[in-house]
Amino acid sequence: MMQKFAVDVLQSEISFTIKLLNTNVKGTFDSYISTLRAETLEQLSNAEVNFEIDVASIDTNESIRDQHLKSADFFNTDLYPKIYFTKTSIVKHTNEEYLLTGDITIKNITLPVTFKVVKAATNTPSFICTTEVSRKDFDLVYNPMFEKINQLDDIVYIQVKITLLQ
Repeated sequence: MMQKFAVDVLQSEISFTIKLLNTNVKGTFDSYISTLRAETLEQLSNAEVNFEIDVASIDTNESIRDQHLKSADFFNTDLYPKIYFTKTSIVKHTNEEYLLTGDITIKNITLPVTFKVVKAATNTPSFICTTEVSRKDFDLVYNPMFEKINQLDDIVYIQVKITLLQ
């Protein structure tokens, strides 16, 4: 029988990193809804996993950059306010790692993505999920000359830290 597990939003985080010039720009999405249903946390292969992220909650610790990312130049939050992830499969890869594959939708473009999932070393049920995506695959492009001059990388590294309430 499937149980619903609630996410502890105070202990969880959806973050990303992208290289700009010779530095890593880090950011978070501070508002999201997550659904996890599973028989047990030890048996995740049949689990249901969904995320709905409020793109306007993006925070890179630089308000001018955040406003630009929300604009039509990048995410266009007026037209595409949400990022969606829906699990299609979970496979136990090793004793310590699962591979969580699903469809991610950004700006109405849906593509498959696979997260590596490991259980965090804590006393509470916690998981760290990591993946990388090409921003260009989701039409997250600005001005090609700007991108070349400022050396804005195409690859975005995504990390989801999830702590569940018991």
